[in-house]
Amino acid sequence: MKIAIVGGGFSGLLTAFFLEKHKLNYTVFEQKRIWGKSFSHPSLILKKDYKKLPKDIKALYSKPLDVSKNFYAYWHGNVGQSIENKIINFLSPKKIKLFSHQDIFILKEKYDIVIDATGNSLTSRKLGIWRDYGKIYLKSGIFSYIGNSPKSFLRNFSKKGFVLNLPVINNQTGVLLLGVKDISPKALPFYWDLFIVKESLNVHFVEISDFTINLGFAHPQNFQNIFFVGSAALSSPKWYRNDYLAIITILNTLKSIT
Repeated sequence: MKIAIVGGGFSGLLTAFFLEKHKLNYTVFEQKRIWGKSFSHPSLILKKDYKKLPKDIKALYSKPLDVSKNFYAYWHGNVGQSIENKIINFLSPKKIKLFSHQDIFILKEKYDIVIDATGNSLTSRKLGIWRDYGKIYLKSGIFSYIGNSPKSFLRNFSKKGFVLNLPVINNQTGVLLLGVKDISPKALPFYWDLFIVKESLNVHFVEISDFTINLGFAHPQNFQNIFFVGSAALSSPKWYRNDYLAIITILNTLKSIT
């Protein structure tokens, strides 16, 4: 059985991780020059969800940061100790094709199984099986600071959004992540500047990135031999559960194809 995985981010690599363990024939196609996101950002997982993870996945999340009584935090991206970099160590480099843009519908005719791990809903929308919840717009900033560390916190902001501040004390850097739901993307810088001024954050931002999460779900989560995992299958308004829900979609897909 030949399996194509389209997308070399968290969901695509984690799917490959399990296929590797099952000794199945797979190829990961990633259109960028690198796996994972091209920038680093923190993500959260509920402690109660973390406890439910299978042991082999929990091992990938080893030593998450304890940021509150309810949440752990960890890193995404392809830099440093991100979860993607941990997963890639278990995969065969020959099975990962970078700079490889693929049409899922063409792959559908060439492979026994195609797994859409693109992180977007484009294919399921074309098929008419995507149900929308709206969008959340996010801005992530890597900062440096001198002197006392800014406080770590997670809080609601302006009724529509949230802010996560995660300093890394050992090397005097950190990340600020702000997300706001159901606004114009052009308004995101306003919310960002408003928060920084309101909190009087005395930090220097060395890298700032914007990204968008489409909220909704595919129903059903497969079409013939195309299976949807991660955010291509489900993206919850409870954004902090999305990585856990991505894992569930991957495990469900594996049950269907193995």
